[in-house]
This record gives sequence, C-alpha cells and structure tokens, in this order.
Amino acid sequence: MRTTRGKILRTGRRAHLVVAHEQLVGLMTAEALHSVPQQDWDVTSVQAVMLPKEKLHWAAPEEPALSLLDRMRNVGMQQMPVIAGEALSASSHVIRSFTYASPR
Repeated sequence: MRTTRGKILRTGRRAHLVVAHEQLVGLMTAEALHSVPQQDWDVTSVQAVMLPKEKLHWAAPEEPALSLLDRMRNVGMQQMPVIAGEALSASSHVIRSFTYASPR
C-alpha cells in the first residue's frame, strides 16, 4: 500500500487501473487508499481495497459521446475510465493509470 500511495501522490491522479498478468483486475482510488488506516498499509493488499473489474463502470473509445454522458449521469459519475480491449501491457505488480472521459 505504501508503494500505491506513492504512485497516487506522485502522479496526482485520483485513480489507477490495477493490472495483473496483462489483464485489468480493478481500480484503485485515492479514497479507497485513505479508507485503510496508515498502520495497516504494510499488511493490506491492493486487491483487498480496490474496486474489482466486475463492479467497474467503463467506456470503450468508440462509444458515442452522448451515450457515454447519459450513462455517466445515470450512475452519478463525473469521470469514467476509457478502456480499449481486454489485455493491458503491464507487469502483475504495476498499477497503471487510466485515461478518463469527463462530462465537461
């Protein structure tokens, strides 16, 4: 968790995709990180606090913008990761940052 905190602070991004074996497995947010007491960081895994892929709302790059905005409003999201394909290029211990769509 200390490594994850460092990456979140260093990049300034509020969320990062979690990748294992080049596959998306979830999303780690700054809010999820801060939900774990600092004294528990050394014994808490990213998988224990991340939002799993099955619960993650995301968009494909080819999704029409109006459709995406409607979905974002329906689920109350101001940002949504845009993901192309299933496989991501990263090693199993890397948390990879994402591109997001914002309804501005």
